[in-house]
Amino acid sequence: MKKKLLTILLLFIFLTSSIKNIRGASTANGSVSTSVSSSSVVLGNQIVLNINLSCDTGVGGAKLIISYDSSYLTLSNYDLHGKGTFSNNVILVEPSESTSINYTLTFTAIKIGNTGITVNTSQFIDYTDGSYISNYADSITKSVEVIAKTNNNPGTTTVPAVTLSSDATLYSLKISNINLEEAFESDKYTYTAYTEDKITQLDIQAVCSSSKATYTVEGNSLNEGWNEVTIVCTAEDGKVKEYKINVYVEETPSVFYQDNKYGVVKNLDKISPPEDFIKKEEVIENNNLIIFEHGNLNLIYLVDENNRKDFYVLDKTNNRIICKYQPIVLDNKKYVIIDFSYDNFKQLEENFEPSKYRFEESIILNCWKYKAENMSNYRLFYLMDENGESNLYSYETTERTMQKYTDPLNIEKTDNSQQIKEMIYIGCGVAGVFCLIISLAITNKKSK
Repeated sequence: MKKKLLTILLLFIFLTSSIKNIRGASTANGSVSTSVSSSSVVLGNQIVLNINLSCDTGVGGAKLIISYDSSYLTLSNYDLHGKGTFSNNVILVEPSESTSINYTLTFTAIKIGNTGITVNTSQFIDYTDGSYISNYADSITKSVEVIAKTNNNPGTTTVPAVTLSSDATLYSLKISNINLEEAFESDKYTYTAYTEDKITQLDIQAVCSSSKATYTVEGNSLNEGWNEVTIVCTAEDGKVKEYKINVYVEETPSVFYQDNKYGVVKNLDKISPPEDFIKKEEVIENNNLIIFEHGNLNLIYLVDENNRKDFYVLDKTNNRIICKYQPIVLDNKKYVIIDFSYDNFKQLEENFEPSKYRFEESIILNCWKYKAENMSNYRLFYLMDENGESNLYSYETTERTMQKYTDPLNIEKTDNSQQIKEMIYIGCGVAGVFCLIISLAITNKKSK
């Protein structure tokens, strides 16, 4: 019987000890408390938030999230006493053997009204074995009333009143790798820029109007097409103003002509149509294209293999490029210069020879020159008129007049001996017939 009682007593002691050890290993006693220097604060004055973490086995670490309405309060200063880090309103508590850690955060009142400061605690552990601490408030809010300044303000702090700058404007803005379309002004908040270079970000150099203001840049990662880059300027009192830059980065063409030699330029915001041409959008072979139209003449804006851009004459019916748009005025009429091959006009070789004619210092046209010396002041051009029709034109260089070339002219050649012989033969024939008629008349008269 005694042996049985001893066994039961030993078992009870073992279970009691085990339960006590388990409880001690899994939990530790600790607390989190907060307080403010005053429940009310005068507008422009400061209020101090005190945070205390305690644990009888040492504060092994924690995460504190500070929440407040930035329209009422702005964080002016903080002191972690070397036992933590503060970033983006989050305090990371560093492990310490200390059983108590204190933090202070100083706020400035910037708007009248009722607000609060909240401290959310998570991952609170003790120092000895890293177990989570129980019996603490994971969320504590302290109410604060911001009141107007009067001669007798109750509950004011001993911290002297300060005046915070509310200037959130930029004094200057320069971008080294592009040019803004609009001149910069501090009170102008939207700008536009275009670049043909494949840049990936803007090289921004900004200066705030207030030395106590700061700025950040958002969205400064550029892709082809339209991008929005925002410069956010924050005043000392928390006031914010945004400057937006709409940036267009040149896009790679998706529609091509002549075996990818020419690509259709996508953005034409800065392109002015030639005189008398109207800009319109058309669907050609399932592609939305911008066409510039004047009568039957249609132009399209293209970029070549060397990144040179210009207008080209488009044959909409066959969807092909005819030539580059190079207008010229002759005899008070506008024509388009056409690139052509002399081999396509073999029928002209009998009376003409290939040549060139200079109209101006920068305009030299391929043409034909008459072989006959008495036609040396004429040239034959192949041009397109304003209706989009291509024709041969005869141009008189002295009077500078031009007319459409139709039938070959009667050209008097330098060697006219053959023509003289033919005229002699014809004259002799006519004289012979005349003599024959006279002889017959005389013979008939004598017979009578």
